[in-house]
Amino acid sequence: MTYEQAIEALSRKNFTPAIATILGHLRDNPCKADAWLYLGVAYSEAGLQDDALEALDRAELLLNEPTAQLCEAFGCTLLRLKRYQEARSYLQTALNLPDCPASAYRNLGVLEFKAGDLVAARELVETARDHGPDDVHTLYARIVVLDRLLNSPSHNAHTMIRAELREALTDILGRPGVPKEMAASAAKRLTDLDAA
Repeated sequence: MTYEQAIEALSRKNFTPAIATILGHLRDNPCKADAWLYLGVAYSEAGLQDDALEALDRAELLLNEPTAQLCEAFGCTLLRLKRYQEARSYLQTALNLPDCPASAYRNLGVLEFKAGDLVAARELVETARDHGPDDVHTLYARIVVLDRLLNSPSHNAHTMIRAELREALTDILGRPGVPKEMAASAAKRLTDLDAA
């Protein structure tokens, strides 16, 4: 596997071969900041958060200035470690940098969801959807937020939320490339919603 193929493999969640290839690449190119960044992302996605933070620290040392991608990677890793305050700081920084990926909005929305701020979570996930309307992870995050809003006793627009949730579930089920577990969960929720 080439270095470029390893980066592609990350999007398909083939972490083990990607990590091995990136590590091999770094043996020959130890000062390549983007390789350390990709290694950090791969480690984080594979559940190796301490290794991820170490790789991201190395990327940060090699970069002249922070990038949105690096800040998002730090934010996601810290979010997985439940270090919410630090994660929020990194993700908010990412939003203010050039070339911020739409996923940074989604990930900050996930953080706000976990913190219990459903209004902020919804706004951020909607912004992520505006920037990346075909990202299935954002579409699924929107479903989760809408579902929690629908079941929230403090929210009083249940009819509107129910319609939005039904539309979101139908939309994601009609898209190609949705992970099986995500599609199964959405199909079950749509069945339950129609039965209610």
